[in-house]
Amino acid sequence: MKVFILCAGEARRFGGTLKQLLKLGDTCILGRQLTQLNARNISPTVVTLSPEIKGYSEGFSATVISPPLQTQTTCDTILFTEPYWDEHTIILLGDTIYSNRILDVILTLEGEVRAFGHKFEMFALSFHQSAYEKVIAALRRGTKHPFGKVRHFYHEYVNVPWDTAWQPGIPPEKEVAYYVNCNITRDVDSPEFYRSAIRELITGGRLRHDPC
Repeated sequence: MKVFILCAGEARRFGGTLKQLLKLGDTCILGRQLTQLNARNISPTVVTLSPEIKGYSEGFSATVISPPLQTQTTCDTILFTEPYWDEHTIILLGDTIYSNRILDVILTLEGEVRAFGHKFEMFALSFHQSAYEKVIAALRRGTKHPFGKVRHFYHEYVNVPWDTAWQPGIPPEKEVAYYVNCNITRDVDSPEFYRSAIRELITGGRLRHDPC
């Protein structure tokens, strides 16, 4: 199994601040992910153009790979990792705070392709070699969307318009997988999301107890 952490975005809504290194208790968002994976005997591959993130990741014995140019979309970044895929490949977003329970589900849930997220965001992918041809084709179509996010890949993969109103089982026969997140799983696409995550997870003590 190969696990990739995507840290190649430009963080425009953060004014260029490295979201992955935002403080999270006594660590940072990326540090939490790396620690969680190391505890499971997994050495991930971090995808970044940032020298700061590169140095930080190597301190956790993570492999670092860098696109030759700034990737334009999340789908572009995932496609860049394709030569390094294994029989089972996991994609994590570097700006997401994963609970231990959700991370274990992402790493172990069976199925050719699995997408993990909630109503407004998808924050992880799991796919096996048997589906790689279809995954690559859907990722390429996903790059045509303005932001080419994981959600766009998912909708291209199941052939459902990306702006379809979200609810589980739409359409049931094309559902690959959702795993609706617990309260402790948060992405930090914007400063408002980060402040909300800190308020809920740190102040509320949820990170400490990790109930999910």
